[in-house]
Amino acid sequence: MKAASPENAAGGDVAAVVTLLPPEVVYAQTPSPTTTTTTPAAAVQGRRSLEEPAMLRGTRKRKGSFPEHILSTMFFSKKTSGDAAAATSELSGAPPPPPPPMPPAQHTPSCYLHAPSVQCIASSITSARIADAATENRRSPSRVDRFRRLLDEPIVNIVQLRALCWKGIPPEVRPGAWKLLLGYTPANSEYREETLVRKRREYHEQVVTMWNSSDWSTEERGLLRQIRLDLPRTWPNTPVFHEPMVVKILERVLFLWASRHAAAGYVQGINDVSTPLLLVLLSEHFHFSYVDLHHLEQVRLLNATDQIWYTVEADFYWCMCKLLGGIQDNYLFSQSGVQQALEKMNKLVLEVDEPLAAHLESQNVDFLLFGFRWINCLLLREIPLPLVIRMWDTYLSEENCRGFRVLHVYVCAAFLLSWSETLRKLEFPEVLIFLQRLPTENWNDGAIEVLLSQGYLYQEMYHKSKLV
Repeated sequence: MKAASPENAAGGDVAAVVTLLPPEVVYAQTPSPTTTTTTPAAAVQGRRSLEEPAMLRGTRKRKGSFPEHILSTMFFSKKTSGDAAAATSELSGAPPPPPPPMPPAQHTPSCYLHAPSVQCIASSITSARIADAATENRRSPSRVDRFRRLLDEPIVNIVQLRALCWKGIPPEVRPGAWKLLLGYTPANSEYREETLVRKRREYHEQVVTMWNSSDWSTEERGLLRQIRLDLPRTWPNTPVFHEPMVVKILERVLFLWASRHAAAGYVQGINDVSTPLLLVLLSEHFHFSYVDLHHLEQVRLLNATDQIWYTVEADFYWCMCKLLGGIQDNYLFSQSGVQQALEKMNKLVLEVDEPLAAHLESQNVDFLLFGFRWINCLLLREIPLPLVIRMWDTYLSEENCRGFRVLHVYVCAAFLLSWSETLRKLEFPEVLIFLQRLPTENWNDGAIEVLLSQGYLYQEMYHKSKLV
């Protein structure tokens, strides 16, 4: 796919850029760059407070303090509805009305010359229409059948599977699709069962030799102690992650992975990153719904056989190895992966939204204060878990973990830019509080579709052209 340059998008000509996006993603003509849309909602409860990375602790001089009245305040951004007539005419194929005039040239920041913001794209299409279309498209019988036919082929065409998965995977076929996309199960069905039997046996040999050993070192005991401290705080309001057998699986898999990958070891955040993967693999055997948190909070895993737990645990371990192997730099002692991602994110925000970048700098808001968690935990503490699973469908459809390593950085930038209007009104303490409690609990599939597409747009424009 040929990358677009910012020059091609200059002056608001979005058509050349939009053609780069995956099919079936609807975009509007570029409205006024000052138009923004956000989804106000109650602040997310039960999220852990921001943990300052070790590299920053003790070195930063923070501006101002956190007044008590601010700590009890929830911040919401003002919602601006889109132009209904423009949305209707575009969806029906009729010529759209002319866009509003641009601001005067001397006041036009560079962001309006490069790409439409995520708010601009979303403003002329109602969120309900997007959500309904995305959900219906992903779960329609014909789409499920297309997945089943592809997955039932003697040799699965991985290129076709990636293209199909970019727009989301139906829950019924997601476990099998994820295992193929991660490279855990082979595309050739003739070798699939043999591979699974061998890998599961290898995993349980590790359990016998490493977990069941009575000769543990001091470091190993400290590692297990840290894991056991973190697990109760992992999705505390989601009972499925606190079922005794699920806790035991998480303990063993995280311990064995960290023991076998000493360069990275275990750090806080890996426990969060493991949860979407485990949830999807559990759903293959227990057939519960995780389409929203309300349903997920009612899940109980009952009457499971030892064979089911044996299978889930082994598959979970090997899929974790595949996933973390692509982003292991994020968890090294030097945290080189995180630092590179934040540097790229900072440059992109400066290029796309100069007023926001200038405001954050004037308030001494370092990207490390909030972006560390976004990169390290893959936005799992900012976005509802079912929607993160949808994001992973797209991430996994990118080759060689590029979705988690590359696309995710641009998605994080798009995520930050979507709150630009609100953030530019806040000072240092309020900015940090707002970014720790982002009002995303009422987000839906449509919001994620727009966010992913905007992140992909930035990736095509800036990553391949080496501008950022």
